[in-house]
Amino acid sequence: MKLEVTLELDIKITDGPMNINGIIKAVHQYQNELGKNIVREILEAIDRKACDEAEERFPLRYRNKGYSHRQFRTPMGKVFVRFGRFIDSWGGRVAMPGRAALEVPAYKRWLPWCLTPAAGLLAKVSYSQSSKEAERLQGDSPSKSTIHRRLSDLVGSGDFTPYLRKRQFRYLMVDGTGARFQNRADESRPDFYEGEIRFAFASVGEGRPFELVGMWVERSWKDCAQELYRRMSTDRLEVLVCDGGPGIEEAFAVPGMRVQRCQWHGKRDLSFILYQDGVKKAQQEEIMAAFAAAPLAGLNMEKIETLRKEDAETLGDLRKKTLHSFCDLYFFLQSKGYHNAAVYMSNLAQPFVSFIDHIIETGKVIPATSNIIEGKISLFKNRIKSIGKRWSEAGLMRWLSIAVKKLLPEFNWNTLWNNITGNPLPVEIKLVLISTKPGCH
Repeated sequence: MKLEVTLELDIKITDGPMNINGIIKAVHQYQNELGKNIVREILEAIDRKACDEAEERFPLRYRNKGYSHRQFRTPMGKVFVRFGRFIDSWGGRVAMPGRAALEVPAYKRWLPWCLTPAAGLLAKVSYSQSSKEAERLQGDSPSKSTIHRRLSDLVGSGDFTPYLRKRQFRYLMVDGTGARFQNRADESRPDFYEGEIRFAFASVGEGRPFELVGMWVERSWKDCAQELYRRMSTDRLEVLVCDGGPGIEEAFAVPGMRVQRCQWHGKRDLSFILYQDGVKKAQQEEIMAAFAAAPLAGLNMEKIETLRKEDAETLGDLRKKTLHSFCDLYFFLQSKGYHNAAVYMSNLAQPFVSFIDHIIETGKVIPATSNIIEGKISLFKNRIKSIGKRWSEAGLMRWLSIAVKKLLPEFNWNTLWNNITGNPLPVEIKLVLISTKPGCH
């Protein structure tokens, strides 16, 4: 189908100060008016063609019933379109062939593609600010309530469940962050409560980036692991890196998988457990100094990457000295009556040096901290708190499905919107001729 639309432009340039910036601004502001007219002409032309074809196929079936007027909201502004109406004598119903051919949804003025400019800002600003900024940039935008209500049309429930069976992941990193939730549906639950968002990132090998493989809101670690392992092969998983949170190791560690505890969290959690044992911060200095004196404590990634399998004797010595330091610290804590801290040190020892065992056995360097996932989570953590003080679980999941694809480098933003709103229709628009001539003012 080919349409020829003839446009007549009336351009007036007044006397006075003029520069290229002003000309570009004027043309940009005019493009909305131009775009609205082109959209209306194309839609009405397709509608006329569909109506004519319907009458040609069934000459006695349809009786003209005038027009049905619809208003659509677009980034360019309001577009008013009229669709041809018929009475279908076979069923006695109203038929609109053009609307059917164009798959025009009922009762919706903002179509999915027209929501994307404002929805794309949600990863950075609130619903209210995204609406205002989109309107400032392009002329018209859905309201904050429309964006919030229609976000499910773009992302559905927001569940992140990519199929990963064909990927051979070897390193898994798991962590979570807190959020505040509100409940308006389930009377058995409190109106406001604290909860957690949980993430899993995985890498296919040494030196390869960690990419998002799982994301859950208010799910137990056991449920998270079961859902992830239904989508992901565990055959080659070698190492689980985590902060030692309750339930993580039990849920995610599969047979033959080595657990590496985050060194930074190891120190921070020891301080917290000492506080629970009644040891104030000033009294912790001796204990924390003994922890920091362990040879492998606080070893940054830059130094870890210099370690090699060939130095097995040196690595073994470092490992042994670190475990001895932790053992001495364990007995010291027991002698002081700090039993919770002592048990923590006993459980921490072996997972703390797993990265050394992995280097000795395979010659490959794995992360000794969960800083990689912490850095990625921090992209969302502060925004979650600033954009919304409290969230519904479903609403936060939908927001996250937008935010992770906007902020994480492994995702392509254009591909996301093509998947959500459909690839562009086979419509090609070309401006065949532009001619100018001086006119009288």
